[in-house]
Amino acid sequence: MRIIIKIIKYSAHFFFIPLYWISWLIPKNKKLWIFGAWFGRRFSDNAKYLFQYVLDNHPEIRAIWLSRSREVIEIIRKHGHEAYMANSFKGILFSCRASCIVVCQGLVDVNRYAIGRAKKVQLWHGTPLKKIGSDDFLHNVKKRGSLMIFLRKIRDIILPFLVDRFSFVIATSVEAGANLATAFEVPESRIRVTGYPRNDVLLGNCSIYSEVDLWRKKNERYLANRKIIGYLPTFRDNRSIDLFADYGFAEREVRGFLENHQAVFWTKAHFMDKSAGPLVEIDSSTIFFLPDENYSDIYPLLKLTDILIIDYSSVYFDFLLLCRPIIFAPFDIEDYMNKSRKLYYDYDTVTPGPKAKNWQEVLNLIDKILKKDKWEKAREEVCNRFNKFRDGNSSSRVFKEIMRILES
Repeated sequence: MRIIIKIIKYSAHFFFIPLYWISWLIPKNKKLWIFGAWFGRRFSDNAKYLFQYVLDNHPEIRAIWLSRSREVIEIIRKHGHEAYMANSFKGILFSCRASCIVVCQGLVDVNRYAIGRAKKVQLWHGTPLKKIGSDDFLHNVKKRGSLMIFLRKIRDIILPFLVDRFSFVIATSVEAGANLATAFEVPESRIRVTGYPRNDVLLGNCSIYSEVDLWRKKNERYLANRKIIGYLPTFRDNRSIDLFADYGFAEREVRGFLENHQAVFWTKAHFMDKSAGPLVEIDSSTIFFLPDENYSDIYPLLKLTDILIIDYSSVYFDFLLLCRPIIFAPFDIEDYMNKSRKLYYDYDTVTPGPKAKNWQEVLNLIDKILKKDKWEKAREEVCNRFNKFRDGNSSSRVFKEIMRILES
């Protein structure tokens, strides 16, 4: 039955075979680049920051954003930039002519049917802590059964546009690049250690418009002279868990703790995971639940954050660049590793910060860190291991790599 469902699902793609081969034959314009992110639904992450860098620094390049969200299109056009619906006439036309396609999830970020023969660049969206792609044996159907493997090979021949093949994949370090190479099934020669464009904003070398600016101005009276504490839980396949109620988040106690320590707390669930909230009866002067629809890009907010609370999200590898305290909250680590993802590393060896099993422990650790931070050296060691660059010029390096492959 599963095989029959797969066949029906993929049969719709046959209608796009002519478009793919037409796009293959159309001459490419080296100065026309297409960008997209997160299944075409969001304007965020590494693709957003490289897009902005190109617009600000290389007017000779025509940078176009494609999306499946009209709201995203309106946001980009509001700021005077070019954006089209991925399946619109112009979206298809420019995709056919573009020499370079830039994504941070996969070719599904753009119009995968109309980008034959273009160079394809994978920026990805995090230094791998969790196993991804071909390394993720919990979810990777490619490893299940000889018949499925055979059918996949046939599919890849008949429908080549469904295969995410990249000219190169960027990484933040050699070690991170080795994991990405196996995850994306590319030779290590196609890994480029450039750093992530999104980290340029953390290091002060990037101007980007953001909803966070509006949030900061709106709540300036609450944020002034206060420590800002953020919590970023990662995506879970087990969506029945409540990371607040199930682990002792007492809203009244937390509010009193924040007031006593002159601090505020913000949190935002992963956009694919609603298990982290929303909170109820929030006191907006100390606790902020930031809905994803209004705050799709958290990197400008990370720059303001003094202490980060996190579990398995790779965001902490980036936050290490700021040399600020991190509290790790792997409340459900056994359940997570059994039902969601295995990890590339032993968790404790790559997480330079104290660990908490519940929210009471989190509060105790915040109190200790505010008095004395004992983890600075450990953070520095892990940062050096996973972040080769700290100069805020990652977008520039990625741009040069793209120019190199276009000229080869």
